[in-house]
Formats: sequence, C-alpha cells, structure tokens
Amino acid sequence: MRGLFLVWLSSWSVGLAACSSPNPAYESSSAGEDSTQNPTEGTSGTDTAIADESSGVMACELGPSQPLAITVDLDGVVRPPDCSVPYVDFALGANLYASTGDSMVHEQCMPLSCDCAEEPPQLNIELAADRAFDENITLPDCGRVSMWARMGPSGCEWAGVVLWEADEPSVPWYIASRTLGVPPLGHAFMLELEPDEACDGLDACANSGRQPGRYAIDVLGFRTVTMDESPPLIELPFGATGETRAYLFDNRMATLSRDCELEVAWTAGLF
Repeated sequence: MRGLFLVWLSSWSVGLAACSSPNPAYESSSAGEDSTQNPTEGTSGTDTAIADESSGVMACELGPSQPLAITVDLDGVVRPPDCSVPYVDFALGANLYASTGDSMVHEQCMPLSCDCAEEPPQLNIELAADRAFDENITLPDCGRVSMWARMGPSGCEWAGVVLWEADEPSVPWYIASRTLGVPPLGHAFMLELEPDEACDGLDACANSGRQPGRYAIDVLGFRTVTMDESPPLIELPFGATGETRAYLFDNRMATLSRDCELEVAWTAGLF
C-alpha cells in the first residue's frame, strides 16, 4: 500500500494500492438500469437546448448529447457489446495510458506484470469524453474490468465500465457509466435523479412524471451532485469490513429531453 487518499471533511487517510498509477494525461475538470422508475435512456440526440415553441425564448440548456463514449477493441477487432448478458469481465493490467486529456485507454493484462493468463487476448478499452478527466484520479494497473451494455435508439451499445484493483477485488476503483444502475454492483449502487432546472412550458413525461430539463444525481443518499458544480468528494461504504472510501463523483450529464429521453453520464473514481 502506498500514498494517501485525500480527505473529505475529515482527517482520515488510507493507503493506495501498490499497483496503481496516476494517468499522466488526466486534466482538471470543472465540472443494471431502473427502467420502471426512470424515463427511457437515450444514447444520442438529446437536445443541447430546448426553446419555448410559443415564444422562441430559450427555456433551458441541457448540455452535450454524448458526454461519454465507450469502445472496446479485442485483438485488433472492435468488439460489439452483448445486451443478452448482465455484464462481462476481463483481466487488466500493466499498460495504462491516455491518448489525450479526455480519453483513457486501459489495455489487457500483461502476464509479466500482473496475475493473469499467459497469453491473454489484447484488449483496449477507450473512454472518450466531452471534457477532460480529473488529474487526481488514480487507476489500477492490475486487476479486472467489468463492462455492461444496454439497448439504445441505435441498438445495443457499451454503457459502462468498472475497474477493480487486484489487492482490493471487492472495491470499485473507477466507474464510468451511462446508466443510473451499475450491474456488476447490483442494487448496491443504484443512483437516483433529483430535479435541478426544469424546462419551462413543457409537460411532464407520461412514463415517469418527470419534466424535461436538467437533473442532479443523488449518490446513494450521501450527496446530490449537479451538472454545474465541480466534482465533490463523497465517502461511500465499500469493502468486506464496511469501511468507507472517498470517491470523486462527476455528474457529466443528467438531462431529460423534450422527447422524454434520459441521457445520463457520470464517473466516480477513488481519490
């Protein structure tokens, strides 16, 4: 164990795992699906702004329509997502790098550096975003990655990824998600929406009772995070002993469009 977790409203600290490393290209940022309770989640086409049709006056600003894109390359071939399974696991390790400040790539496990098969397939996972990832987030070199898919307007797509560190296999080190639920964590990590900025003059969506507009994300009842605020540190209980971990939580997008499509994107990383 090495390093210290930064503190949120307390003076506690814990050691960082030995095989974790900061992403050198990270830059500071300013910023399982519950389909029965939430509107349909879209993948693109969410309005960046909604205007009042009667007056032409801008009713509200929603934000980018694709704030997080996930692609997977297996042995040089783009791997399509599979919406028929809850999630898939891969070993990871040894070659963490970033092509730009807003794109992170984590390669498949390398046997000489991590505990994995002797000849694992080459796996590249790319997370591209509309704004840079935070420079303070630390990612694991060795461990595993869990990925899940969802059905969107254009078909099945990758919807999220969880990175797990080898020394703490039950504690998620990094989550990037376009769904409120995280299937690998089950009901232990189901986020909720809270109204933030409604779009004036638009009726509520029939399937949810929610009004089009911008939303905050309620992180397990511990903290509500809006799209406009800098990502706060939130202490969440994870691990076999029930101890807490400090996560930097970024609400990158949580909006309900005029067509009642919900676009969600958020990240949570150990800090």
